Amino acid sequence: MFHPFRRPALAAAFALALIPSAGSAAPPNQPPATAGAEAAPLDPAYEALIGAMEAGVDQQAAYDGLLASVAREYAKVPEFAQIEAAKPGFIDAVIAAIRPTMIAYSERVRADYRPRMQAVLASHLTPAEARDVAEVYLSPPGRKMMAGVSRNVSADSVVSGIGTALADGREADDYEVTRAQVETDMRRTMGAVLNELTPADFAEFARIAKEKPAILKMQAIRPDIMALRTKMENEQPNAEESAKLEEAVVAVVTRIIGG
Repeated sequence: MFHPFRRPALAAAFALALIPSAGSAAPPNQPPATAGAEAAPLDPAYEALIGAMEAGVDQQAAYDGLLASVAREYAKVPEFAQIEAAKPGFIDAVIAAIRPTMIAYSERVRADYRPRMQAVLASHLTPAEARDVAEVYLSPPGRKMMAGVSRNVSADSVVSGIGTALADGREADDYEVTRAQVETDMRRTMGAVLNELTPADFAEFARIAKEKPAILKMQAIRPDIMALRTKMENEQPNAEESAKLEEAVVAVVTRIIGG
């Protein structure tokens, strides 16, 4: 009965790093990179660009935000809510227990999808453009923006409904994350980030865009990123990860209320 979420939101920082324009419309669905594109040798500039995007991200802060969303879903499960009411801090203890495996799972999936992310970037940017965009993300305003993503990351929409599914006795595996949910969380995250930026920050971004116009191509890349990000969100933990998550939750339940 007390099984963990088997579809935790991923902290795919390199996907979150592709900042959409404020208020931009949701793009049409497009397929992710193909297997052939993944296998093709790519210029190192694309890996360097992903590294530049990640450089300003506080991964632990991002995981904090994502796991907070999972905790809110746990609170929707009646059994968990009842224990929390009787033993305040129970849900926090569960989140702390599953955190190491959740992070390992997320890192594994991010590594699996890294070549696909490079292929997406390569389909829109030349190596020279990728190097220019990397410089933007490594600039002070670029790093400030990515730090804001870390602080404000949300997965409420992506994980919404999983708690209800568990409460209804259905497997969380049967819950499919949609493109619209990913878009909703992205807009929520970026709205919070943009609210933190000052007029001086926006002026600096405008100046940099004139010097490095390739950064303006990032909006065109966004549909492919959203398609890939949605696919990532639907990746399942493997058998070992699922077992560890289950064991962690059972251990907390046993410690707090007994076996």
